[in-house]
Amino acid sequence: MIHKDFLEEAIKKFVEGVSKPLEYALLKKDITHLGDVDAAIAELLEMNSAVVMQLAPASLVTMMKLSQVGASIAQYVAYVLRMEARVYERTQNPELSSLRLGQAHAIEQAFDCEADGIPPEFTSLNTKLS
Repeated sequence: MIHKDFLEEAIKKFVEGVSKPLEYALLKKDITHLGDVDAAIAELLEMNSAVVMQLAPASLVTMMKLSQVGASIAQYVAYVLRMEARVYERTQNPELSSLRLGQAHAIEQAFDCEADGIPPEFTSLNTKLS
């Protein structure tokens, strides 16, 4: 029960931490807060953001598998990485867009997540961004 409560709180904090920066980046083309998104992903994975965001897709999956919550958060992380890829594509950064898409795809495959799946906590954000 404690693990479930901790996980629910961590996911809630993650959703809150990434929603506004993604909204600003995709709707207002303001990418100044994308670092907050990277930091939130790293915090959720309990890793250093400078390291985790540069990991090759397979390495990111390995790190998530080693964590005790990887499977529980996989769909959330994959969704946010796909949103970041959209931002980078729109801001003419194909290298980062490709890396984020690769990371999202690797997570979805490794943890058997629905490709392009939208976690329920992101439904409102996704509606705004569509």
